[in-house]
Amino acid sequence: MGSVIDYIECPNCEQEAYSDFYYKTGEEYVNCMNCGYHHSATIKNRDKKLNELKKELEESLHIGVQIETVQLSRFVDGEIKVEMIIDNGPKSDSAGFSTEDR
Repeated sequence: MGSVIDYIECPNCEQEAYSDFYYKTGEEYVNCMNCGYHHSATIKNRDKKLNELKKELEESLHIGVQIETVQLSRFVDGEIKVEMIIDNGPKSDSAGFSTEDR
């Protein structure tokens, strides 16, 4: 299924957000990586049955994948607040070099 990705101004924080428009179905997803804004226009009634969709999802899951980092960005009082939730990334020394850099 083809789509067109465009970068737009976020309607919430006015920073850069992206719009992913699927032109064959008319579905659209808008996401802002700065404040977390999300909007989607999707089709709920599909041709496939639920059990067929579950089988497709199970093939696409990557079981055992390690999460390196998770950040939470929120738009609060006109500012973007970033909070680190999970940080399993490489540890840095005082000079800013990680063990992967050495």
